[in-house]
Order: sequence, then structure tokens, then C-alpha cells
Amino acid sequence: MERQLPDRLKEALAQFVQKPRPVELEAPVVAGDIRLCEGGGRREFVLCLEGVQTEHQYWHTGTHETMSVPSFAHLNVCLLTNDVDLASDTTPILSPEITGLGFGLLATTVSAAVFPHQLSGRYGHMGTELAVAVKRVTWAGDLGQFHRYPQLLRGLPLAGPMDPRWHEHELWLTEVMQPMAYECMGAVFADLDGEPHAETCPCSLCRTGTVGSTGTSGA
Repeated sequence: MERQLPDRLKEALAQFVQKPRPVELEAPVVAGDIRLCEGGGRREFVLCLEGVQTEHQYWHTGTHETMSVPSFAHLNVCLLTNDVDLASDTTPILSPEITGLGFGLLATTVSAAVFPHQLSGRYGHMGTELAVAVKRVTWAGDLGQFHRYPQLLRGLPLAGPMDPRWHEHELWLTEVMQPMAYECMGAVFADLDGEPHAETCPCSLCRTGTVGSTGTSGA
């Protein structure tokens, strides 16, 4: 006799989302990779945007096919979160069809440099061209990318410090990315004699960060 599951259990199983696992453990880092980053007691999804070689030779997304991890001093990434309801007009929403993870992610405006060894296997990939669009939105505020790539969704502009989303956007920088990227950013600053390099690296931790589209300082 076939065993019947209770309706309540069927409903719970229908809503269950399997914990994501890396699809490729040893794959070289590619622009648009979605990977887990560990550091400072944090473990978060990030989107890989570019690699930086020694002597500040930058590899930019869209210029080369792949980033070979051993040849880079560090990698520039932006923080991803599944709190898509916190989206502003400058934070692209990546649908499950884009991430390949079965759930959507929000590409935040918080970015930083991390060491290659901080990244785990590849969990998803969104394509180099789309990664370039996300980079231009989150780093340069190029909102025209949303019109060029309608598959990138977005939220409403932040309405200032009284907006309920405002504090959460600030915490992405101070409570998540700063601890995670602390060691690598320290090495970057030491290599540059302590001088930020905003002209060549728009990392949130190297420049005056912006929260959403309102222009408040994030660091």
C-alpha cells in the first residue's frame, strides 16, 4: 500500500528550497561567477567582477574571458544578498533564471577586494556581459543598464535616512563587507602606501561609498 504524506507535510516540502551546493569546486574564476566568500567570521555570496594583478594591473570584466586565480593578487567583488525586498533603484535584482540557484539575489552597491583563497567553488554564473552591466550600475550609477538589460530588475529609490531600507544598506558595508574584506583591503592600502586609489578602483572600501541612490557616505 502506497504511503500517503499528510497535507501539511506536502505543503512544507513544496516550499522547501534545497541548500545550494557549488557546481564546480576547482573552476577558474570567471567574470559573473557567484561564489561564497569567507572572512572576518562572515560567509556571504559575492559576484566576481574583476581581478587585480600585482603592480595594480587591472583585469576588467569584458576584456578577457577568464580570471585565472593564481595570477591575481586580489579580486574585486560585490556583495550579494537574498533580501531582494531591500532593493533600491541602484541595486540590480538577479532573478533565479539569472543566478541558476533557484532563488533571486540582490547585487548591492557594496564592493571590495578579497583574496582568491577566500572564495569557494562556483555556485552560479550570470555571464560576463551581464556582470559588466551590474558593475556599471553598482559602481558608476549607470542606470541606463536597466534599459539595455530588462532582465535586471530594480526597486524604488531610497527616500533618505527615514527609509526603512536605509539602515540595512549601511549594515551591508559596516557589518558584512568590512569584516570580510578587512585583511585584503589592509594589504591593498599597505601596497599603495596607505593611499586610496579611487581613480582606478571604485571599491566601496577604497572610496566614499554611496548608499542606494541618495549619496550618503557608506564608510
